[in-house]
Amino acid sequence: MVALIEDDENLAIVLNYNLRAIGCHVDWIASGSDALSRLDKDPRFDLILLDWMLPGLSGIEILRKLRRSAAMSQVPIIMITADTDPFNRQRAYQTGATDFVTKPFSLSALLSRVQSLLDPAFRPPSEVANNARSDADPWALACARRRDAPQSAVQPPSILMSAPVTMLDASEAR
Repeated sequence: MVALIEDDENLAIVLNYNLRAIGCHVDWIASGSDALSRLDKDPRFDLILLDWMLPGLSGIEILRKLRRSAAMSQVPIIMITADTDPFNRQRAYQTGATDFVTKPFSLSALLSRVQSLLDPAFRPPSEVANNARSDADPWALACARRRDAPQSAVQPPSILMSAPVTMLDASEAR
């Protein structure tokens, strides 16, 4: 499951639709304080997309608290921000961000980053070998949930996307 912590409703709709299109279950949370409360109650997320500038509590504060939590310390977190200051990028990585994306961003590049963090088929072989025990490997569990996810036939409003995004699974890419 992916936690999408983003206060911009239009962006959240587009990301939610496209994440579901690649097989992710998505839980959209629109404020920083709601995010922390929700993540404390249900730490089963496989990945977090976290906006930096949120109402209630900033993304960097949420990141700091999540990295101190035993249940969430190893969950990949992609920070998303309109701020292009290199100091903030460095600060995000030092605080524990797995990746950092600056708005505006390429939707296909973001989806590829999400897949690479969730799916062992998209990760470097050495990293997959280090997590070979599928019974305890959170990545393998996330992939199993993705494969079992129902594919939605719902189309987004035409104003949200000009062209569909097509992602190949590992077997089709060869």
